[in-house]
Amino acid sequence: MKTIRNIFFVGIALLSLTACAPNLSPNVYSGGDVGQAARTVPARVVSMRKVKINNQSAVGGLAGAGAGAVAGSAIGGGNRMHALGAIGGAVVGGLVGSEVDKMMHSGYGYEYVLRTNKGNLVSVTQTQDLQLRKGQRVYIIYGRRTRIVPR
Repeated sequence: MKTIRNIFFVGIALLSLTACAPNLSPNVYSGGDVGQAARTVPARVVSMRKVKINNQSAVGGLAGAGAGAVAGSAIGGGNRMHALGAIGGAVVGGLVGSEVDKMMHSGYGYEYVLRTNKGNLVSVTQTQDLQLRKGQRVYIIYGRRTRIVPR
């Protein structure tokens, strides 16, 4: 019965790694953004460069540490072995969980430098869901998260 409980806790910890990842796509809106007016400014892409987006949180390390502690405490022996197993499992699980979180929540995007019709320069970084090109006419949509979309 203890093994089934441990598997359950490890599964919950791994599921929490994906559940807490925010979607950074310019094509995805949160419920709070729906129906909200946002200032929109016409612009043109002046330059762009590929950048790495690291959206890692502490969730992976914490979930891994919790899962490792549960799994490590199942090591046979007396109370001392259970405690040592839990500590060792937490350390290893935290390191592994942190790396898994980094791999799952990191990606690439583009930093765009835009010139508005009034001549102002604006820089916006977003995921590569919409690959815009230099010289392309776009709209800058200001809000909780600024987005760039093609005109």
